[in-house]
Amino acid sequence: MNRLKVKSKDEIIDQVYEDLIKRYNEKEEIVGEEVFRRIERYIMLEVLDQKWRQHLKDLTELREGIRLRSYGQRNPIHDYKIVGFEIYNEMIDAIKRETGSFLLKLKLKNEEETANLKHEEAKKSESMNILKKMKQKLLKQLKKYLKESFQEEKEEKWKEK
Repeated sequence: MNRLKVKSKDEIIDQVYEDLIKRYNEKEEIVGEEVFRRIERYIMLEVLDQKWRQHLKDLTELREGIRLRSYGQRNPIHDYKIVGFEIYNEMIDAIKRETGSFLLKLKLKNEEETANLKHEEAKKSESMNILKKMKQKLLKQLKKYLKESFQEEKEEKWKEK
């Protein structure tokens, strides 16, 4: 933060921009350019999909509310086009903002951390398999116990008769 105290507004903007580009490039180096492009594409498509659905909802609300403007002696079609264009531009800005934000907040793991994570997942998977086997064994024992109990009950009823 001390770097920013005695600088002008433009110098601060340039410094922040350089820091953001540096962070972006570091992330790209961690996973490689091709993988990072796929991550970018995925994030952008997710954000675009979310914002587009919201945009369609906003246009529906606008269409429903624009009828009231005709009562005020205003051209509803003209107002719809103007407000719709503003909503569209807001959507585009939000897509850019959120995509950039997601990319800069993204926490990537290097190969060593990824290998450790895979090892931990393998351990969890092995533990889950052991638990499944134990569960199956317990269910078999329970089934056997229930059959035996039912058989004993059946025999006792026959004895009583």
